[in-house]
Amino acid sequence: MKRLLTLVACAALLATGCIGMARYVEVRPDGGVVSIPSNTNFWPTYHRDAAAKLMADKCPNGYTITEEREIVVGEEVRTTASGPLETKISSPTTEYRIAFRSTVQVPSGNRPSSVAPSSTGQPADLPSRPVPID
Repeated sequence: MKRLLTLVACAALLATGCIGMARYVEVRPDGGVVSIPSNTNFWPTYHRDAAAKLMADKCPNGYTITEEREIVVGEEVRTTASGPLETKISSPTTEYRIAFRSTVQVPSGNRPSSVAPSSTGQPADLPSRPVPID
């Protein structure tokens, strides 16, 4: 009987989407932002582990967390009725966001990663005046 109740509870959690609810909010070539419902990491949700998996999938050679914070994403309004009186209680809906970036430099196209400026303040490989394209 105990095993059946455990299976039913797990099925209910899966059906409501409570397990592994990490998602990308922003994706960039060098990292991004992951969102989880709360900064918790215990059974049955393991939100933090789910976020770490998304970050590791995006940056398989390692990542650095650059910012973490809880933000308000909406408002939940609950209505309770007691006889003829109705009470509305509102509370903020929040989620926890983790910004991260790859520990490995991502190439930025065909440009050199760093170009030393010349004495004029322009990069050394650029002409001093515009050159028309034929």
